[in-house]
Amino acid sequence: MKMEELEIIILRDGTVQVRTRGFTGNQCLTATKELEEATGTVTERNLTSAYYEKECVVKDDISISCRNEEE
Repeated sequence: MKMEELEIIILRDGTVQVRTRGFTGNQCLTATKELEEATGTVTERNLTSAYYEKECVVKDDISISCRNEEE
């Protein structure tokens, strides 16, 4: 299981930077939404390659069985 992290950096001038790790797709935006709303206006957003990755989710258990052609 992947580990998701938020790194929060507060600069001397009061600027807040948030970096995410372990998220794919727009999960990073969802994870930081409340923090962004609480700290003010987003002035810059740098998206990493992980943002453009697709998240794969298995919704149901799938079983596959193989049989001989003679059956």
